[in-house]
Order: sequence, then C-alpha cells, then structure tokens
Amino acid sequence: MSGGPISQDWEPVVIRKKAPNAAAKKDEKAVNAARPAAGTNKAASSSTTLNTRKLDEETENLAHERVPKAIMQTRTDKKLTQAQLAQIINEKPQVIQEYESWEAGTGRLRDAGISAMLNELSSTVVFERPKDEEFVRRWQLACQGNIAHVVVMPSVNIEKLDDFLSELVEKRSTWYDEKAQPPCIAADVGTENCSCGQHK
Repeated sequence: MSGGPISQDWEPVVIRKKAPNAAAKKDEKAVNAARPAAGTNKAASSSTTLNTRKLDEETENLAHERVPKAIMQTRTDKKLTQAQLAQIINEKPQVIQEYESWEAGTGRLRDAGISAMLNELSSTVVFERPKDEEFVRRWQLACQGNIAHVVVMPSVNIEKLDDFLSELVEKRSTWYDEKAQPPCIAADVGTENCSCGQHK
C-alpha cells in the first residue's frame, strides 16, 4: 500500500441492454397474429370434435388428471405440433412435452395391466412396486410398501420414457403368474386405477 492519496475516476458509466436478436425482434403485428382472436372461437363451432368442445366448456371443475389427455387430444385435433402449440400459448415446448409424457406414461402402464395413477398435483406417476430391486435401483425409483413413483421431469424425453415402460412391462411378465398376483394398491391409487384381480 502506497502512502500517496487515493484517487477515483468519477466518469459516468452507461450500461445498455444488448440489441435484441432476430427472435426477440418480432413486431407487435406478428405476435398478435399468433394469438387466437379474442372473443371468437370459430374452430369450436365448426371443425373441432366433441371432446374439444367439452374442454372449451369446462369450468374450474376440470380434473388435473384429464388435462394432459385433453391437451394432447386438442393439439392433435387441430393438427399442431408440440412446438406450434407452445408458441401459440406462449409456453416452452418442453412444458407441452412434459404434460403429454405424464398422460402417455400412465396410459401405457394401465394398458399393460399395471395399476397406475397420475398424481393430481404434480408430474408424479404412482404405480405398483416392481419386484426386482435391481430394476428399482437402476431407474432410481422411490418405493414405499407396494407402490413406487416416478417423477416425469422436462429432461425426460419420450425415448427414455419408452425405454422405462418397455423394460417394466417386459420384466413384470416374469414376476407374476396364476399363483403370484400383483398387489392391490387401490388404497394408494383408487379403485379405478387399480388393476389387481379384485378391481379389473
């Protein structure tokens, strides 16, 4: 440290925002054109299916478990890709993929005869606990009693979900037969989601 006086530079510093890139330069006209017309719903009166109209007419009572299926159905009815729908509703495409993955995972488990339920308040799929502990460790499943759950994160793509579901269905076919039946998990997932012998 020197013994001389300390001087400071009091020149003003101007901080500016970076110039917007091409994606951010969308003019107001382009943004408004991507939004649906306010107060009109021509599609609901002409080209949409009954399921789409039901979704449009739903009130707060729409069950969360039905939302992913309704999103997927409406998107396919309107022949939109996930990216197109995301742009229309000003959301990230990963959010659309995540919602649809929840429904796809739960539906595939049920189709394979596996008790499963999509948690109403999160992206968690609850299903019967796999009997193979090595499988549980490899897929890092959280298990308690006769149930397991998996959280479908935005980073989980459809291919990874397919791999998990295919392996689970394949391995499960070796765990159960006429003598050994899957456990009843109706208390955890509800009777409508339980595929045990008593609730099929």
